[in-house]
Amino acid sequence: MLGWGINAHGQLGLGPSAVTSFIPTPQRIQFFNDYTCIQVACSLTHSVFLLDDGSVYTAGNNEYSQLGREGRTTVPEKVILPQQVNAVQVACGQHFSVCLTTNGKIVIWGSISGKVTNDDGFFYERPEYLGGFSEKRMIQIATGYTHCLGLTDDGTVYATGVNAHGQLGLGHNHDCIRATPIVCLRGSPIVFIACGAYHSLIVSKSGTVFTCGQNSSGQLGLGDTDSRIWPSNVKSLQQQKATYASCGEKHSVVITLEGGVFSFGSSSHGQLGHNSTNDELLPRKISELMGSEVSQIACG
Repeated sequence: MLGWGINAHGQLGLGPSAVTSFIPTPQRIQFFNDYTCIQVACSLTHSVFLLDDGSVYTAGNNEYSQLGREGRTTVPEKVILPQQVNAVQVACGQHFSVCLTTNGKIVIWGSISGKVTNDDGFFYERPEYLGGFSEKRMIQIATGYTHCLGLTDDGTVYATGVNAHGQLGLGHNHDCIRATPIVCLRGSPIVFIACGAYHSLIVSKSGTVFTCGQNSSGQLGLGDTDSRIWPSNVKSLQQQKATYASCGEKHSVVITLEGGVFSFGSSSHGQLGHNSTNDELLPRKISELMGSEVSQIACG
């Protein structure tokens, strides 16, 4: 396991001697010499690690209890989950962390809204089960800066968190403490979910792509910059069958069944892969990847 980049809070897990503003080259994380890590989720100032035995470890800033215990740590330390359950997936928002457990539940800790008091109901000082779907079994989770989506085994999407841009897809801009189903998607079984900073992307079983939330850079792929409070069909991808997607802060990337890769949204740093810094309001195929077999993508 290697880590590099900003490490001012020890979020790379390299230990106290490596806490510095920037690690320019990949460094071995010594902690994982004795453990096998199968997934990592990174936020601005903390990281979450999933081990092959289902245990969860965290490192970095803990100002908002996003590590799931007391105190900051510069080496990964174990998170005590409710009922000693094991995890199968981890994710993190700006100041909170979540994991999907083997029994299909979501465990959450930290602050969704960025407050360290619970006057808004979004502060979880210790890991606890997220409420709102006690009878449902979750199979995937996704997080934005201040919101979280969960996908059930029957293809239903649940949303919770801050909703200032309509990123929850519930038809309004009100925050939701409890996980709430996106009812307008009923009848379209969902198979994949992804979140950007303040937007969401949802893929149906038929390969249709829906987006909602902030759209200031065209990250919804709808041809304009108007935000959406309902999941909207990305019609320019209707002839494609989407299979996988990832979202950055203000951009989105989709993989199709035929292996095509389409990107849209902000390209201020060239992140869309089109040799340009111009934003794309509609999905555009990345020509440099034509002929390549792309199976997975990730966006920062």
